[in-house]
Amino acid sequence: MSPEFGEHIINDAKIITKENIALCCCGCNSSKGQKQLSIWLETKYCKERNIAAENVTQIVKEAIKNGQ
Repeated sequence: MSPEFGEHIINDAKIITKENIALCCCGCNSSKGQKQLSIWLETKYCKERNIAAENVTQIVKEAIKNGQ
């Protein structure tokens, strides 16, 4: 199993709130990079791994609902 990392939902290192950090594996962290969540969820990486808005954590769902 891959170690978990904190990924910024909004890619701004100055925003260090619990609402802006989601745990994810190194692969997902790297794949998302600077992409907006809704765009990242449409990538081949996510589709191949069955990662979708319906099966992510609540904090990520909230971020998507708020325009991320």
